[in-house]
Amino acid sequence: MSTFDTFAEDFAWWAETANPKRYDELIGEHVPVRIGCALDVGCGPGLLCEWLSRRADRVTGLDVSEAMVRIARRRAAMAGLHNIEVVEGDIEAPPFAAGTFDLVVSDTAIHDTAMARSLPAMRSLVRPGGIVIVRDIITHDPRRAASPFWQLMGTVRNIPAYVGRHGIPTTVRLVRFEASPTWVRHRAEGRELTPAKFEEEYDRYLRGSTFTRRAWFMTAVWQAPA
Repeated sequence: MSTFDTFAEDFAWWAETANPKRYDELIGEHVPVRIGCALDVGCGPGLLCEWLSRRADRVTGLDVSEAMVRIARRRAAMAGLHNIEVVEGDIEAPPFAAGTFDLVVSDTAIHDTAMARSLPAMRSLVRPGGIVIVRDIITHDPRRAASPFWQLMGTVRNIPAYVGRHGIPTTVRLVRFEASPTWVRHRAEGRELTPAKFEEEYDRYLRGSTFTRRAWFMTAVWQAPA
């Protein structure tokens, strides 16, 4: 059972509400205008799958959480996005043949995996000339990031911005989720890398990657030889 199974519905609402993903700005410059087959690794509730469906002929979402897979499938069906398929599975032992996809992408998920297995797997899944894009959370102080107290203080710092954007009732719900013991423990147990370590690890498994850094995130882009 995945940790996310215990709070999947709350997480799905939070992910769409707290900081709506602006994929055009975040990874759009790296994604080809038209894609044949795309894979979203750690797809969660399917937000990135939905964005990719506008550019790809076929999108596959992959997640280890059965509950997240159900949510992503439900969202795709409700939106009438028939080019999205969501599969329950683990990128460390992917249920796909090598060279299946033109694009393999992941957003804020790979730090929860064993990168020595997940990154080579992602590399193997793209066709010659295909692209791997990974955007993930980074930390500037691993000891603080591992502190539940520090994670709670991050939520407190978010409150003024949440009130300004969402009003008090929605802010209360956002803070209730972010301060929940399960979510705080999950964040404190994360394995986010420092910027230097991020570049080191990704260049080890995706040799020749290019990197973009923005505040608390980094993006690695790797293209398979043609």
